[in-house]
Amino acid sequence: MEKKKAIELIQTVRKALSQTQIEAMIQAEIAKGGGTVTEEAAVHLVLAGLGIAVPEPPAAPESFEERRRRMEAEPDAAGGLYLKPSTVLPGLGRKPEVGDMVLIKEVSLEPEKTLENGNVIPSRPLLKGAFIPKGRGTSPGEEVLVTLSRGNEKNLYKMWGASLDRCVGMRIMVASIQNRVIGGTPQSWFEWAGLN
Repeated sequence: MEKKKAIELIQTVRKALSQTQIEAMIQAEIAKGGGTVTEEAAVHLVLAGLGIAVPEPPAAPESFEERRRRMEAEPDAAGGLYLKPSTVLPGLGRKPEVGDMVLIKEVSLEPEKTLENGNVIPSRPLLKGAFIPKGRGTSPGEEVLVTLSRGNEKNLYKMWGASLDRCVGMRIMVASIQNRVIGGTPQSWFEWAGLN
């Protein structure tokens, strides 16, 4: 941990200690080591001596390839193949239909979300692409956003054998639509399939 950040942390926990006192403690640890203790090591020794836990550095974000390998190793979950997509279709004037496609232009991961009721929505892929309506050939149209369920994502890995960040330029298609009433509101849930 950097000395500056350590001093801020110590002063947050031990408000009575001044910056000068903390720096003196760090220098004392360096002196005790007889030249073998680095400043960073001395900072950790001072923190340990004060009983202050060093916060863990944030984990590096999972790469798409690591995500693919992890998900392929997990057993298939029962159900969960349908997800209402965050699909915006400006100017289309209708909901997506079976046979509509999206040409993938960009892939990112939505962060995990905790809802007000405490339920957690795990991170999931967000695909940005060009919408290709059924029956319009292959000419891409309006930009759309599509989120994938865990089942949709695993199906694409099985079909394409590659992580999603390597699938830019490929197309997904609405393979099926399931209409449900949830909380008194009609919802459409889409299953996306990958095309080669």
